[in-house]
Amino acid sequence: MKSGQVTVFTGKKEDQEKTVLGTEVPKVRTVIEKEPKMPKTVGFIYSDGSREKRPVTWSSVDVSQAGVVTVKGMADGREVEARVEVLAIAKELPTVKRVAPGTDLSAVDKYVSIAVTDGSVQEYEVDKWEIAETDKAKLSVAGSRIQMTGQLGGETIHATLVVEEGNPATPVVPTVSVGGEAVTGLTSQHPMQYRTLAYGASLPEVAASTENADVTVVQASAANGMRASIYVQPKDGGPLQTYAIQFLEEAPKIDHLSLQVEQANGLKEDQTVKLSVLAHYQDGTQAVLPADKVNFSTSGEGEVAVRKGMLELHKPGAVTLKAEYEGATGQIALTIQANTETKVAQSIRPVNVVTDLHQEPSLPATVTVEYDKGFPKAHKVTWQAIPKKN
Repeated sequence: MKSGQVTVFTGKKEDQEKTVLGTEVPKVRTVIEKEPKMPKTVGFIYSDGSREKRPVTWSSVDVSQAGVVTVKGMADGREVEARVEVLAIAKELPTVKRVAPGTDLSAVDKYVSIAVTDGSVQEYEVDKWEIAETDKAKLSVAGSRIQMTGQLGGETIHATLVVEEGNPATPVVPTVSVGGEAVTGLTSQHPMQYRTLAYGASLPEVAASTENADVTVVQASAANGMRASIYVQPKDGGPLQTYAIQFLEEAPKIDHLSLQVEQANGLKEDQTVKLSVLAHYQDGTQAVLPADKVNFSTSGEGEVAVRKGMLELHKPGAVTLKAEYEGATGQIALTIQANTETKVAQSIRPVNVVTDLHQEPSLPATVTVEYDKGFPKAHKVTWQAIPKKN
């Protein structure tokens, strides 16, 4: 179980009587100035592995500002805890209520929708709706649009009351763009689209508009899970519609490579030393790459070869070893000292050449000499002239 989900106690063991090991830590969400719905019980965890829900009494919760609040409670004489996440209001959504002519104002639905910082929509109830005295007669006139106000937590909420017969029009689909690029395929049946985003890239702005409806856009952010929410409130009092663009961040890519060579400051010809290639990712993490998956190249006077994760030092001199993997590159500059030990040539590797009849063969400029110690070396060779036959 993850840390923060359980409060652990230390209890005395008396014979085989089970003791309380800890309690679960409930997690609750609410919004600023709205009392959270706290659980009536909390889970106890016992030494014999059993669990049991016990009644709990919670202390008051401060919901005056956004953040995570730790709430204390008492259950079976023990102090327990809960975590309450207090969300801030992101935007107040336009409220349009539709009623039939002759409806009494007190019968109008009092709930309003408010978007909060996690991207969800919360419903709040105002105390009552009020309209101007001159507008009361319009409650019986079809086609009337009446401005209303209500009180919610000391704030004045504005709404529009539409007086109409029949049902509202069909759902309105907004015109949406992401970073200035038009979005296609967004419908009431498919109200969400997914967009990939390069690692570390800024979230693009989402814009939306439509006719005969009020459109509210809550931009994507880390706080709401990188989801841009689009709320469409038809002006004829139809139900609130929600559309969304969900951004999915790609995994971090390799930014560059670095090479590490064992004893890099004291390299000598004919040695074999360990070579490591590190991938450095965009998020700062690192990983060792298998050498057989990396492409190597060299430049300079010295000569090296990579075999099975080891670096063979074949020829003295300065050499730059370059590595490439999935488009990322890295390099290291090395200096190889000459091996001054006496070496005895053991053999010359055979050279096989194929040519056509009466055609001068193309012979190699070097041959490979095997020694009693160290790596084979390439040496220049002078070939005897091949006699021509009539």
